[in-house]
Amino acid sequence: MESRPVRLGWLSLLVTVVILCLATLSVLSLSTAQADWAQAQKQALQTESVYALERDGQQWLAALDAALGAAHDETSLDTLLPPDTVRTGSRVCTLQKGADGRSLSIAAELTADGGYRVVQWSQSAEWAGEEEPPALFGTLFGAMD
Repeated sequence: MESRPVRLGWLSLLVTVVILCLATLSVLSLSTAQADWAQAQKQALQTESVYALERDGQQWLAALDAALGAAHDETSLDTLLPPDTVRTGSRVCTLQKGADGRSLSIAAELTADGGYRVVQWSQSAEWAGEEEPPALFGTLFGAMD
């Protein structure tokens, strides 16, 4: 039996290129999906932290409202204020700390009718980035001096 040489035609070459392209695209799709999943998990944790702080802030306002309702005078108000509350004149403030370095700062102005008006409600997060700028920026800014 004679062996014939294998003839690779254009169709075989095209199929090989298509298979290689599909394999490359599948690997890229998998790595992109993994990166998207990791980013979605990180975003979910941050969102959970933001809403947990909002809930804590609303609970602090409810405790402040209860303290204002139960207080008969200035001295009793100071003892009834929620924990971690600082009172300066007619302003009460608190700083609620989250588990991931976020914080919620709340300030309320006490009114003459026994209520309050929220004057500050702001969330912030600690910067977890690099301490120094990347070398490129350091050289650019150093050149401008």
